[in-house]
Amino acid sequence: MALGRELIIKRKSSSEAFDIVCVVEQRSLNINNEEVDTTKPECENPGGVLKYSSIGGVQSVRWSGSGAYVSSATQALVLQDILGQTKSEYQVTVPSVGTFEGPMTMISANFQGDKSGELTCDLAGVFDGSVVFAAAS
Repeated sequence: MALGRELIIKRKSSSEAFDIVCVVEQRSLNINNEEVDTTKPECENPGGVLKYSSIGGVQSVRWSGSGAYVSSATQALVLQDILGQTKSEYQVTVPSVGTFEGPMTMISANFQGDKSGELTCDLAGVFDGSVVFAAAS
């Protein structure tokens, strides 16, 4: 089973369809719930051992991918999003987990070339605001 190859990102096009952003080597989705430390000393024993306490803080859902650059109309739109600091609708599917969808800011593109002639690219983006999650069935 090739689950890793099925972790894909898509960008919504002007026709309201989602088109695959071709990233052929490595892809990842990171969900982070940054905590806020609320630890306080006890009033009756301020010099005693502190007991850790926290609440949920800022949640971020980030996507990144790297691999051989594949030129396409969708890739051109992704680069326009990066250069224009534009939020567009993206969808990330994680096999056997579900689909994440919402506005995403693509935050970076890093191009590399080597003596073999292959052009590679690293892309990164972060969902901005509410992310809709639909669990895999």
